[in-house]
Amino acid sequence: MEKRRSHFDVIGLGIAPLDMLGILPSYPSLDEKTEFTEISIQGGGPVPTAMVTLARLGARVSFVGKIGQNSNGIRVKEGLERNEVDTSHLIVDPKAKTPVAYIWIDGRNGKKAIALDRTGNSGLQPQELDREHITSCRFLHLDGRETETCLRAARWAREEGIKVVLDLGSLRSRLESILGLTDYLITSEGFAQTYTGLKDPKKAAQALFRPHYQVVVVTLGERGSVGFSPTGIVYQPSFKVKVVDTTGAGDVFHGAFIYSLLQGWDLTKALRFSNGAAALKCTKIGGREGIPTREEVEKLMRESG
Repeated sequence: MEKRRSHFDVIGLGIAPLDMLGILPSYPSLDEKTEFTEISIQGGGPVPTAMVTLARLGARVSFVGKIGQNSNGIRVKEGLERNEVDTSHLIVDPKAKTPVAYIWIDGRNGKKAIALDRTGNSGLQPQELDREHITSCRFLHLDGRETETCLRAARWAREEGIKVVLDLGSLRSRLESILGLTDYLITSEGFAQTYTGLKDPKKAAQALFRPHYQVVVVTLGERGSVGFSPTGIVYQPSFKVKVVDTTGAGDVFHGAFIYSLLQGWDLTKALRFSNGAAALKCTKIGGREGIPTREEVEKLMRESG
């Protein structure tokens, strides 16, 4: 009999904000005025964007989170569904506001600053999870933000033999508990340096590795990514593209990396493919609009040699 967890390739759990983005000709100083050259409103959030990436690459995915019953929430939900992400366990709370991320992008280099408004949203609570749904996948992807909820989901996954992928960009409460339930750790360079005290990302990746891990990956932005597994260290440089906006690049990397795990690729190919997906995303504004298909990533890889 087929195990119930095979219904989805990946289930993601995290916050689901609406992104309001604007490109500026340059960052203004305090008390200085400027005008946007381009604006965009689209769904955002680390885990939802990773799920959209996976769906666009061809995986079966579901997202679990909480939004408000307002126009912003409708846009978030419709954006996920339009990209073939299952939302059957996305909670729409009539008493909550949908989180909103305000993103200012420097038009000279595509780098951004983000301010997140989570007022009026208590976040997904542990008791709101459905164990049967959470365990209906091969991989569970978490951002660790709603700590107790993530811990409950990760424990269920561990009991069912489901692999847990953790996106860690900053320090979280009960971090050691979450790390203890993780199989694949993907961190930003900033977190890796802060947590380990090591500036060299290769040494930091190795220091982060634990006996029960499969892989530790440290993303390096425009410099690429590095991974450590029991077979050793792998470094892959980034691809050269015309950068418009770096918003969501790391989230797309995470989705592409999980897709690589589904394909059974080795670490070298997984990092290179994920770098390519993240690079192509950067050619358009926002975390969603530039997410590529598998064919587009493979084309970039071929043309780059």
